[in-house]
Amino acid sequence: MTVGVTLLVTAAALLGLEAATFAVALRVGRHSVADTAWGVGIALAALVSLLARFKAGPGSQGLIMDRGLWRYTRHPNYFGDFCMWWGVFLIALGSWAELPTVIAPLLMTYILTRGTGQRLTDQRMVATRPQYADYAARTSSFIPLPPRGR
Repeated sequence: MTVGVTLLVTAAALLGLEAATFAVALRVGRHSVADTAWGVGIALAALVSLLARFKAGPGSQGLIMDRGLWRYTRHPNYFGDFCMWWGVFLIALGSWAELPTVIAPLLMTYILTRGTGQRLTDQRMVATRPQYADYAARTSSFIPLPPRGR
């Protein structure tokens, strides 16, 4: 929960900027998508903090979190980061001249999905938790989707 609150407080200035520029009629559609993406990211960041409570719980040592958000994606925190990066990019995008800044969300998407994020976490989990392979077989790796049949 602390992570989510911290992100929300830190983003207060961005919210003020968003409110000031939202009235531009041509940008309303893009802002709606951007606001939604950013909001989903913030919400996921706050909800993912529930994992800390699961890890700290008695008897959860070595278990796989497969409830709540983890039922639909193995990495809701990485998906939340992905949403926030793309949302902030879309919110800040004001002209074609700013388009090259797309490198930031593209780079983060790569890091989260193919770089050190999801890939390394999955490798560590497979090596330390035998039941993780079954969980991985039924659960989407990144984008939240309904679980596959067992």
